[in-house]
Amino acid sequence: VDGDHCHSKAAEDSTEDDESGIGGPATEALAALPELHRECFALTHLGGMSYAEAAKHLGVSKTRCFMIAKEAKQMLIEALGGDDA
Repeated sequence: VDGDHCHSKAAEDSTEDDESGIGGPATEALAALPELHRECFALTHLGGMSYAEAAKHLGVSKTRCFMIAKEAKQMLIEALGGDDA
């Protein structure tokens, strides 16, 4: 994988409204994340991939993938007006 980040099906699916009822503010907040953060979060938290699998798919280390997903989660919490405490 080169420096460009792969566009993942999980990230694409996670930002579309569908009959599952997922949408609205959460979808908008997810779509607003930087691409790598959105894809890493989508692959690990929505797509069921391990951090190692997602890291390989995205061309980053497992540690970096974990940190990106953690940052993405915090960004989503803040965007949705939640409290991480």
